[in-house]
Amino acid sequence: QVLRGLTNTRYGWTLESSNAVRYVDLVWNIESLISRLIPRYFFFIVASMLVIISLADAVYVFHLFKAGQLSQMWPVKLLRALVLTIVTVSFSTPPTCDFMQ
Repeated sequence: QVLRGLTNTRYGWTLESSNAVRYVDLVWNIESLISRLIPRYFFFIVASMLVIISLADAVYVFHLFKAGQLSQMWPVKLLRALVLTIVTVSFSTPPTCDFMQ
């Protein structure tokens, strides 16, 4: 994804070069296949639910630490996994040059 960002047309690369790099980007290829089968609003609903669950788990982890119950670590591990999933999925691919023009 970093290579796609660097070969953007804003940095002097031609549109053909930028498109060639886009076709070897695994995340872009998977997203383009999935978006044909599943509508985008479904992903918005899933992302919203992940954020809500993450916030609820963060409040629960705060309550556990405040109460001194450090024996239960699964909520912390769940919070870590949820946040990593949200960050990886939401911010993995920079906007394409089609939207930038």
